[in-house]
Amino acid sequence: MFRLKYFIFKNFLHFFIKLDLIKTKKKNCFLLYHSVINNKKDTNNLDNIHVDNFIEQCNYISKYQKKRISNLKNNFKKKHSITLTFDDGYKTIIDNVFPIIKKHKIPIVLFICPNLIGKKKYLSIDDLKILNKSNLVEIGIHGYKHIYYGKYN
Repeated sequence: MFRLKYFIFKNFLHFFIKLDLIKTKKKNCFLLYHSVINNKKDTNNLDNIHVDNFIEQCNYISKYQKKRISNLKNNFKKKHSITLTFDDGYKTIIDNVFPIIKKHKIPIVLFICPNLIGKKKYLSIDDLKILNKSNLVEIGIHGYKHIYYGKYN
């Protein structure tokens, strides 16, 4: 069951591009990510996408959908926009995502958990300052703590 869910998630953007759902431009679109990583072995879950796949997706969006790319604030004002969001505030945002979005001038929304700032694998205060100064990254709150409700009945 997990492998089926992962297969669907992993191929989500590619699937929708092939079906022309993004190309139809009829609705606003949010693309949700968590972590963009270099190790292909660790991409077998719902939180991680390989950096090569993210580059391919950004190349496509930048080339064919550039006018639709929007930050969060303008997504609600602008019709037919595409907004990229990242949950949790993983360190890979500054290491892997930031150089790519800078190259393509793609704004993103980063939803952080303040309780995780500075912890292993998560962004530091200095990282957040760099991202904030870039004017490409909007920062929001994903909840103070990241509670995994799957552990509870």
